[in-house]
Amino acid sequence: MGASTARTSFRVNFTDYMPDPNDADCLRRSMTTSADGITCEEDHLVLWLAGSEIARFALNMRSAPSM
Repeated sequence: MGASTARTSFRVNFTDYMPDPNDADCLRRSMTTSADGITCEEDHLVLWLAGSEIARFALNMRSAPSM
């Protein structure tokens, strides 16, 4: 008998917040996005849903502190 394989699936919700212009102590939800795939391409995080790219976010890569 051959080895059986199970496909792993997931769904991720990303929520982004921005400062409220009228209240410095408050954040407002600006976007919620569902994705079933995540890839990194060059300097971007790319979110996918049902095989289509739905969002692309620039990654600000900072060097890690020395230990």
